[in-house]
Amino acid sequence: MNRILLCILACLFSFASIAQIIGTNSQPIDDNRYKDVKGSPYLFDDWEAATIYNKDGKAIEETQINYNAFEKAIEVKVNQGYIELEGRDYPKVCLQKDSSCFRYNFHPKFKGRYALVHFQGVDNRLFSMTNSRVNKRTVNNVGKTIVIQNFANVTTYYLQRGASLKAIKLKRKEILNLFPDKKVSQFVKANQLKLNTVEEVVRVLAFIEE
Repeated sequence: MNRILLCILACLFSFASIAQIIGTNSQPIDDNRYKDVKGSPYLFDDWEAATIYNKDGKAIEETQINYNAFEKAIEVKVNQGYIELEGRDYPKVCLQKDSSCFRYNFHPKFKGRYALVHFQGVDNRLFSMTNSRVNKRTVNNVGKTIVIQNFANVTTYYLQRGASLKAIKLKRKEILNLFPDKKVSQFVKANQLKLNTVEEVVRVLAFIEE
């Protein structure tokens, strides 16, 4: 009985926390608004558990979010609906599956947008921006012209070193060229890193910061 009561209280607390988001510059979103477009504009295949921080630093936990790269906005799942997060009121959203966080106005070049920050050190910062557009093409089918639409998502990774910002590819040769110190290449070789994933590049940046 106590266990059931605790579950009910946990659910009520979760709904109360999400209600805080609904009441502040959020708007309902139609889940069927892309029914005529193939593919998905979302960054993640499924909704991700996350902690949302408001501008005062207060944490709102037990939320489910996804990033809509077409709308350039974070969406929060609420019951059977979805709301769009207002970046000015919620400048940080951290994923629970790893140490990455969405940060609003993280870099002047992307003012008014969320960046997904994978690593933030004293001298080096690694973040990514994902954009989505709708590609259209026409095909003829038995004398009829049919327009086919599909989402095309592109993620660009950026390495910031001091005031310098550079778009990079997750490739071993490119990363090592950015950090020619012999100790870095030795670390990469010793750990058999291919540097083709965010996780491996973050390991290198953490080593450099140390």
